[in-house]
Amino acid sequence: MPEFPGPFSRARKFLKDDGGAVLIWATLTVPVILGIYALSTDLGRLGGMHTELQDMADAAALAAAAQLDGKADSIVRANAEAAKVVNSSKFANSGGSLFDLVYTENYAELKAGPYLPEGEGPEAAKAGWVQAITNVGTSRAFLIGVVGGDTAMQTRARATAGTGYVACEVTPLRICDSQPTRWDEVAIGTQFKLKSRPGVNGDFAVVDDPNLPNPNGSDTARFLASETPNFCFTNNVKVDPGQSTSAVYDGLNVRFSIYSNSNKDLHQFPPAPNITKGNTSNQCELPHVVHGPPGGFPRDSNLIGDPNGFQGNGIWDKDGYLKANYGANYEATLSSTKPTLYAALTKAKTRYDVYLAELGITSAAEEVPMTSAQIRNAPGMVKRVTGEFPYPLDNPADSPMCSPLTDKVQGKPVSKFASYKPSRRIFYAAVVNCDGNTGNATPPRRSNRYVKFFMTEPVTKPDDPVDKKTVFGEFLGLIKANDGSGKLHAIVQLYPNP
Repeated sequence: MPEFPGPFSRARKFLKDDGGAVLIWATLTVPVILGIYALSTDLGRLGGMHTELQDMADAAALAAAAQLDGKADSIVRANAEAAKVVNSSKFANSGGSLFDLVYTENYAELKAGPYLPEGEGPEAAKAGWVQAITNVGTSRAFLIGVVGGDTAMQTRARATAGTGYVACEVTPLRICDSQPTRWDEVAIGTQFKLKSRPGVNGDFAVVDDPNLPNPNGSDTARFLASETPNFCFTNNVKVDPGQSTSAVYDGLNVRFSIYSNSNKDLHQFPPAPNITKGNTSNQCELPHVVHGPPGGFPRDSNLIGDPNGFQGNGIWDKDGYLKANYGANYEATLSSTKPTLYAALTKAKTRYDVYLAELGITSAAEEVPMTSAQIRNAPGMVKRVTGEFPYPLDNPADSPMCSPLTDKVQGKPVSKFASYKPSRRIFYAAVVNCDGNTGNATPPRRSNRYVKFFMTEPVTKPDDPVDKKTVFGEFLGLIKANDGSGKLHAIVQLYPNP
């Protein structure tokens, strides 16, 4: 008998039938998937544009910071270099990659100022930090437009950069000058009288490292005496002067083979190969160093007899020096017996030129060590007419033998030193603007001028009745960042936005 379906059986059949289910799920999920895709596309476009703007801001800030070298036109050059890296490509409707640059002296000032004015001038020379701020970039959103919203999505980017200066293996010395850029114009060979002058331009002092166990004495003295001092100025220089103890200045005088018996620690450091200083008695320890004796390098004429002098005029009595050391008729004598030396001395303009000529070398070989035998065979290293020996007295046959000694070998004293670098009489000093110095409360100041000097005569002791702790240095130029000397490094980098 046939079975006819009832209403309930039809319902059960309908419920068991899964045909067309995909269409239902598709109807529900496809709009969601398309929405997510559209939203991700919109956000991707916005993120891509922001990345492009950030890359451009980073590049502009770095290019600008590389020009902040303390010169009056640094901001002008910084703006020009930043403009070169503007990304001309467009993303969505960004309107181009445009930006503004703001400059400050200190990092914290980038947040709210004061900002330095653009253009050339002394204020521009203070710039040490730059921030690049892009224009607002706009991208059009697809999904928001579909639902009738504002399709404009906007973003911008900022980047902060600065130039840090790291000077290493330099003597821990600083010179105060309210206009450090003027050192760019100093003529090679100009002599400077360097001593403590609190509150005025030219104030010269040691810089103590507070991280050392004994920053006020032996540690700083070793830095001053060392050929390669383990000392660095990193970005900033301490303005407040360090302790100018006798031990500290003994560190500088080691270059002239002047070793204090009260500071044996300094006996580990060699002197220069040419120690001519007018020490006619050839004493090993000079209890009182006198400035300007016969045989030593003469000072610049305007510094002679001027207790307050600072910068010389570059005029010095080379003829008087040569007569004092080689005799009144040195021209006839040297031109016939040592024509190469005579030619080099005649050509020499600076005291450093004469110093090197006497050693038979040029500045290209100033870092090449010389043995005692090489020094004594050099054309100008002969006993002076004053009776002074111009070389280190490191031979047992010398009378006296002044070089610090190792243990005796086969009963004879032996010098500590196997060789001597001509560059030993070179020292360095950071130039820093000390205006507003209030002592230890003054934060370290940025410096990007590091001066190279030739030490023309020994430093006087702290108890000298005429010039206490005075250093006479002949200007040899500024050391440049990344110039291959390994002394000064400019590090341009990005920093977090304040």
